[in-house]
Amino acid sequence: MKKQPDFTQIFQDYFGKKPRKVQYEVRYGPSRYHDLIFLRSLIHDARFKRENMQRRGTRVTIPINRDCWELGLTPGERNGKKFSELHIADAALTISPVKNIEWTFNHNIDFSPDTELWIHNLRFESNDWRYDIINVVVDGKDWKCTLTLGDGDLQLKVKDVEIPYLYSERYDTVSE
Repeated sequence: MKKQPDFTQIFQDYFGKKPRKVQYEVRYGPSRYHDLIFLRSLIHDARFKRENMQRRGTRVTIPINRDCWELGLTPGERNGKKFSELHIADAALTISPVKNIEWTFNHNIDFSPDTELWIHNLRFESNDWRYDIINVVVDGKDWKCTLTLGDGDLQLKVKDVEIPYLYSERYDTVSE
């Protein structure tokens, strides 16, 4: 078997090993689908609440708290026990131009607007015959949000609003 590139290493090398704010946008053209993979990796397992979604005109902004997979796991030790954790950061996922938002919940589950949803996937849906992107789909366990795109150039980006941090450093949950 031929040696292939190490995607994880490329991903971590590009974003660096030091916690810093990330901003990443999907570009137009042949790199679009590769960019989507990078962006999806940045928001995999991010958490948000529907009630915090904002829609202004055709722009939808989803405030998320994301796991910073680009920094890898950080080893730690507390009370003689070793553990590993990811850095986390508050960020905004922005999608436009959106003309419609549709929510689907599996198994007749009706999540309340303040339920924390975890993002498992982000993908494009397109027409088979034209290959034009018509939807951006964000989904997780038992839920899906389909954002139907309007006319205009697609903007899909994630932008951190803070420098990533370790949860254990900000919120020490162990009582001494």
